[in-house]
Amino acid sequence: MATFIKAHYAEGKFIISSEMVLPSLRIEGVNSDTYFSDEGAHTYTITDEQVLNFLKSENLAQARLIYGSPAQPEPIDFSIENYFIPENRLTATVGREKVYLFMDVQGQMCFTINNQPSGLPLYRNTNLINFVQKNNSIEVTLDVYSTSVEPSDINILVGQDDTQQVERIQSVMTSTFDMGQSLFKSRVVAEFSPIDLAQTFNFTPSNQVDAQTTDYAFWLEIEQDKQDIQPVPQRLLVETDCTSDELYLKCNQSTCLLIQPNLLQNTQLSYAASYIPENLYLQLKAYQAKFPIVPADNANARPIILIGEVIGQAHDNGSVMFNYLNKYHSKEFDTYYVIRADSSEKENIDKYPDQILDFQSPRHLEIFLQTDLFLHTHNSANLAPFKSDYLIEKISATKKIDLQHGIAGLKAQRITQTPDANEQIVVSSKREVEFVEEEFGYTEPQILLTGLPRFDALLRNKMWSSFKARKHVLIMPTRRRKLIDATDEEFKDSLFFKTYMALINSPELKQMARRKHLHISFVLHPAMQKYAPLFSSDFVKIVDKAHNNVQELLRGNQVMITDYSSVSFDFALQNRPVIYYQFDELVENRHFAIDPHDIVGPVVDNQDDVLFALKNALRQEHLTNAQRSQLPENVYMQMDTHARKRLTKAIQKRFEK
Repeated sequence: MATFIKAHYAEGKFIISSEMVLPSLRIEGVNSDTYFSDEGAHTYTITDEQVLNFLKSENLAQARLIYGSPAQPEPIDFSIENYFIPENRLTATVGREKVYLFMDVQGQMCFTINNQPSGLPLYRNTNLINFVQKNNSIEVTLDVYSTSVEPSDINILVGQDDTQQVERIQSVMTSTFDMGQSLFKSRVVAEFSPIDLAQTFNFTPSNQVDAQTTDYAFWLEIEQDKQDIQPVPQRLLVETDCTSDELYLKCNQSTCLLIQPNLLQNTQLSYAASYIPENLYLQLKAYQAKFPIVPADNANARPIILIGEVIGQAHDNGSVMFNYLNKYHSKEFDTYYVIRADSSEKENIDKYPDQILDFQSPRHLEIFLQTDLFLHTHNSANLAPFKSDYLIEKISATKKIDLQHGIAGLKAQRITQTPDANEQIVVSSKREVEFVEEEFGYTEPQILLTGLPRFDALLRNKMWSSFKARKHVLIMPTRRRKLIDATDEEFKDSLFFKTYMALINSPELKQMARRKHLHISFVLHPAMQKYAPLFSSDFVKIVDKAHNNVQELLRGNQVMITDYSSVSFDFALQNRPVIYYQFDELVENRHFAIDPHDIVGPVVDNQDDVLFALKNALRQEHLTNAQRSQLPENVYMQMDTHARKRLTKAIQKRFEK
């Protein structure tokens, strides 16, 4: 049952009255409490000097009000059913000191001295009324619900990350309605230019990479003139679903800005922004006029297959299948590959130039809309020219095969949603079958136990490359998500940086390299390549992975030192030793434990053990018999060079009538 609690300040006293009894009402201290006077009729008083002296004696800047027995005290909590009615300004001046009575950020009644209370507890929630385009701007209409104090104004802000990066936009509070029980509903209308805002945050067409989207989140700040409260920007949380249509704003003669309203995971109102070529927008608009709903059947003479990896790359399972299908099955399938026009990796697929689609070209969009099967290694959305709702629906409605970019199991991948019923995934062992069922939600018919296509070349060339790889050591850790956006100073202060800097500058490793004539290379994950210049060593080569094919790196080394990287499985397939240096607990592995039997090499957690394991690996040159026996069960069941052929048969089956 909702209960009001009123507060008043007059003649040096704070006066609290309530519908309910507040037995032993007091201020909670560290060593003791100080009590209000019970004036009867559910009314309680305390002097401002008593409050000030108590907080100072307890060395507290803030203390909450509690009531009830000492064994089970209860706070006056307005975050639940109670509601707070301040009857006048609840600020006392005692000499040079200020005493405030209000709510803390948890919504509990408290006193503070010399520090204005936060405005955070004033805000309740928001209803989104509309999110519409007005000429080349956006108008957002909101009903904002606040409590305790009637707002005098509500400011709307937009930012990319947090309140340290926000811009106030033009907004007007057109009305406020007192709904009773100290709840207020305010209509707020905001208008802004997403194009101007993007430029403010240095998000321009020239620095957008591969049709990336940037999220802009909405914040609000409640102002009022009846209490001494500090206005605080806070997340604009929306109660209702965000069902507004996507919008296209014209930037210049050749570019549009795509705006897609959405809610972040915490229900904060936001929108995704991305620049797209205007000619693609017009091309898609014409197609949608003809086909308002994504067609269920493309009626192609031959099935069209569209393949891609990370935009701009062609060195993984995708490019392998592209070359194979065009070489051996060109009369059966029209197989295309999408890649950036300026990518240096085009040379890996340039035998079939007519089948290569430049990313975001009109032909890319044309073929994408006609595709019957998508093959991808990372994310099927990478195959789309841009991420409009219609194109994402096309992906959802079309058959897909996740080729993967490594064997699953050494590190967790973020599970964002259950895979579409029309999506299949390529795996390489029965262990991996169980893993993708349990962790990713695939069912048995969706799992293709064919092996990764890139394994064919790796196994075919392993004997030829083994001799060339002798005396070569590859140090290749996986990424750390929490470090991907770190500043240089933050990265240099991380355990990851310090650990690997210590390893590649180890006097013992240097001596071993000199004595055994070793060539040691250190390669960062692509997502962390920007930090490569921070590493240095006078005997270890810091490799720029952007200029090296991963498979070539694997073939060219005799021993690998990694941590959780799935490329260790590729390496082990060559019958070469792997050392797992797991000095930290990978945050990404939070929801499952690694089975030691899934790892084809020793696991160590300190540098001394790494060096000891390396000496053994160099001496043995190959996997032990015990490690080699794990490969079919945990890594690659077939252990042959026919993965591409098996996968092609699975593709053919997808098109059987």
